[in-house]
Amino acid sequence: MTLRRRRWPSARLAVFGTTLVTAVAAAGVAGPAVPAAAAAPVRTAWWNTAPAGFFPVSMTSGQLAVSEGATGPMALAALAYAPGAVPTSGANLTLAVDGNSSFGPAQVQACPVRSASASWKAGGGQTGSPPAYDCSRSVTGQVASSGSSVTFSLGAGQAEPDGSFNVAVLPASGALPFQMVIDPPGASSLAARPAPPGAGAPAPAPAAQTAPAPSGSPGGASGPSGAPGTPPDQGVPLTPTDSGSSLPALPAPTTPSPTASSSAQAAPAPAAPAAGSRGALAGNLPPPPGTGPAGHSSPTGKILGFAALLIVLVLYSEGFGVLGGRIRPLSSRFGRQPGAGADSMSA
Repeated sequence: MTLRRRRWPSARLAVFGTTLVTAVAAAGVAGPAVPAAAAAPVRTAWWNTAPAGFFPVSMTSGQLAVSEGATGPMALAALAYAPGAVPTSGANLTLAVDGNSSFGPAQVQACPVRSASASWKAGGGQTGSPPAYDCSRSVTGQVASSGSSVTFSLGAGQAEPDGSFNVAVLPASGALPFQMVIDPPGASSLAARPAPPGAGAPAPAPAAQTAPAPSGSPGGASGPSGAPGTPPDQGVPLTPTDSGSSLPALPAPTTPSPTASSSAQAAPAPAAPAAGSRGALAGNLPPPPGTGPAGHSSPTGKILGFAALLIVLVLYSEGFGVLGGRIRPLSSRFGRQPGAGADSMSA
């Protein structure tokens, strides 16, 4: 039996290919535009504002100059970036500095260009009027310690309503004389500012900690059966096997609650007496008067016993017995003592 490979008709293949291309194109059109991580400027320029148009250094193509002289600014620059190039919530404008042509303590700022001057002309070394700018929304440039670059932290305050950045770079107010020559801005001169570490991760919710209820309290820890609200020390009373005993039944020893905190150390439960033993039951009776804890004599009992012994010794020395009556002293003879009348007769 010969198997034939099934072939799709050419018309069906054409319909399938057209549908696939249309779906991919629709997905690309409908998908949201994601701002790029970095962008290059669409226009750059700098203006020579030195007296009589004299600038002390020659510039190469694409370089920008910012300078402060003894009487005021001698040069300023401008950069424009397309709308949506980077997020307006935060972006870093980083410009490389030509160290061979720069000198002095550079103090620069970036000010948004006013809407009326937004269409300034690109080019270097222009002698006309520079674009009007608004320094009430300026940011100060941070020059690297090596002097190789300067960075401006731009945000929504420097962005235009359409999402573009159009800023002028000029000397800061009160700056000392300096000269900064900027290399041609590259494709990553304006980059999205990274979020601080841990900003995107939500803080973990603190675990709820419930303090353990005291033993035997209403609604506290569960008893041995696990039912809530049962006091843990409730047990089955022991019934004495001696039917003639009138003493009450003793409760079962206390059992620690299974839900109590592991850190809490429960006191050891006393050993339960054997059922039906009167001696064990009598051990729970209060000690007799005059004795302290664990059957030891108290100081009061010792004093009373010593006083009783002293009284007995005094009475015995006077000729009285312990049970009363006169006793014969040990120094006398063991015969009958003559009475008083006998002595008088012998006399």
